[in-house]
Amino acid sequence: MLKKYTDLDILDYAAVLHLKDDYKISERKVAEDSWMANKTLMELDLRHEGITVLGIYRADCDYIGSPTGSFEILPRDVLTIYGKAEVIKNLYSRKRDFVASMAHKEYVAKENKRIEKQSADRNQANN
Repeated sequence: MLKKYTDLDILDYAAVLHLKDDYKISERKVAEDSWMANKTLMELDLRHEGITVLGIYRADCDYIGSPTGSFEILPRDVLTIYGKAEVIKNLYSRKRDFVASMAHKEYVAKENKRIEKQSADRNQANN
């Protein structure tokens, strides 16, 4: 019915976003003592962990879609993120401490290995 009156494409978002192989979309509030609180997206470097921030709900600004690296995450922001379920779960459990920094490094290393394997698999398939 919607298609009849608009130019919107109705899509299966799970298929479009490839929500398989343990990938998911999550929407969660940032805790006061979170590792993410009061840091910019650039400082957090979530992309290198395989996490994409799709948007942020902030009480005083509505919704910020596709925020840039200079955007600062504040306590009580609600983040909509895409990535591996294991990484997302770990991300929200991190507090502001040394352990959180180590977890970040660990997941960056895991993501680098995943990318290398994916590249090697593609190269092998093309040969």
